[in-house]
Amino acid sequence: MGLFLCLPMKIFAFPFAGGDSYCYREFQKKITHIPIITLSLPGRGKRFGDQRLESIDGMADEAIKQFQLTKAQDFVFYGHSMGALIAYVTAIKLRALHLPQPKLLFFSGRKGASLNTGKGNRHKLPTKEFRAELESLGGCPKEVLQNHELMEIFEPILRSDFKAVETYQYITAQPLQQKITLFHGSSDHFTKEEVLTWQQESGQPIEYHEFDGGHFFIQKDCDTICDIMEAQINRL
Repeated sequence: MGLFLCLPMKIFAFPFAGGDSYCYREFQKKITHIPIITLSLPGRGKRFGDQRLESIDGMADEAIKQFQLTKAQDFVFYGHSMGALIAYVTAIKLRALHLPQPKLLFFSGRKGASLNTGKGNRHKLPTKEFRAELESLGGCPKEVLQNHELMEIFEPILRSDFKAVETYQYITAQPLQQKITLFHGSSDHFTKEEVLTWQQESGQPIEYHEFDGGHFFIQKDCDTICDIMEAQINRL
């Protein structure tokens, strides 16, 4: 009789716009006993030479291919901003394909999926206005924004990611059965009410945590976020 191999818990993470497979390395320093595997999207980092994806659906398909989920595996999803949207769509696709499902969903810096109309146009802004938008979000250091050579590399990546988010149009789906935990910066460009619309995507009550700060509050509140995630995972 064969032995059932129980694989260790994993956190599958989804990058924010412009992020690569190392964008959550500070999270891994805090959560040391659970591997964090971040989706490696084409067109950046170690996949810089690959053709960029410009749709959330395409990114979700890439996640399913990369993560190679098995029934013996327990895992959770975490995503910030664009990553939260990819994580949600990936979970919907996994359910439709009858593939293993994440045990928990952790989303930060993102309004509810149902508020996405597919009509955003920031990715089309002229260079000056586009870079001003990046500066307002706070995730791109001024040294990078003011470096012409670096921005020649990063701006096309960011525009592709913005296009993926802004052209994503929500399709009504049955609520997921996983619990969703939300992290929100009080000064973000999404309101608390917009973030709480994630409730309609889960059959369980959501858990909401608010932090001081803007869109990239996760940089200063990484320890607290990791503590919350770890505590919930340990209760599974």
